[in-house]
Amino acid sequence: MRSSVVAEDKNLKEQISHGNYAFPVDVHSEFFQSEGIGAPSYFVCHWHPETELMIVLDGSMRYQVNETIHDMKKGEGLFINSNCLHMGTAVSGQASTMPRH
Repeated sequence: MRSSVVAEDKNLKEQISHGNYAFPVDVHSEFFQSEGIGAPSYFVCHWHPETELMIVLDGSMRYQVNETIHDMKKGEGLFINSNCLHMGTAVSGQASTMPRH
């Protein structure tokens, strides 16, 4: 399994800012693959002060937010509150998400 790159400090806080203080919003997509080489299969546990809306665009993903696990498929989304520990893993085949911080 290969992890996507999430720069974090020793307290698991993500070191990349999303947007700015006045408008903490960033829209981008991520691609994950459960098998093979190339795309990462998961992203590591981390947190950040921004809230996050994650939408699965294709495939299926398993997200853990704090101690709760969410199995999600194409078209489903998840709101992650600020300062919550979270991580995600591609469940089968290829999956893509659109995180919005």
